[in-house]
Amino acid sequence: MLFSAFSSGSLDMIGYSSSVGFRHQCGKLEARCCYQQIIFQRLAYFIHLTDDTMHTFNHTLEQNFLQADGRYLTFQELYPLEQYVQSYATRVETYRQISEHNDKLILLALRELAQAYPDLFQKHGARCKYDMTEVLRYAALSILRDDETFFKEQMMAWLDTILLAYHRTSQCVSAYRFLQDAINKTLPGACSNLIRPYIDLITNTLQSHA
Repeated sequence: MLFSAFSSGSLDMIGYSSSVGFRHQCGKLEARCCYQQIIFQRLAYFIHLTDDTMHTFNHTLEQNFLQADGRYLTFQELYPLEQYVQSYATRVETYRQISEHNDKLILLALRELAQAYPDLFQKHGARCKYDMTEVLRYAALSILRDDETFFKEQMMAWLDTILLAYHRTSQCVSAYRFLQDAINKTLPGACSNLIRPYIDLITNTLQSHA
């Protein structure tokens, strides 16, 4: 009788512990799903895009979703989504920093450009300002999307054609290096590091034409 009672009580306790553990794991999963849902909602708010203009957040995720049609995503295919979520806060902060300091960054870069190439600035200063404004805006959006392909498709082909038309490759390279210098001096290091690959993409493309 004693053994029977003890066994019954132990089983009840094991069942209770298992139930608690299961509910705990479900709670963690639910919290994680809610957290990701909040992230996605905030992302849509920041970039002001709808389902009609943005089918998914970046090209890598889109390709993974398309290739997984009719099956579940593998752990490897889910990894970009995990990275996307984990880097979200830094990317949003970078987007905010660019948005708030856009005018200051361009002004600092144009001052350096005017000192280095006064004739060029006299003729093309207004155009340089417009181009840099567009570069920063698309870089910010690409960082928010975590999508360098978006920047290449939406900005680089157009910008490359415009800058080559000036026949001032070396001066244009200097202009965007001045912009990166302004970014380094003004924005936090983590934000500057996220922007640098996009500026490097511009300068490297220009130098390939030299």
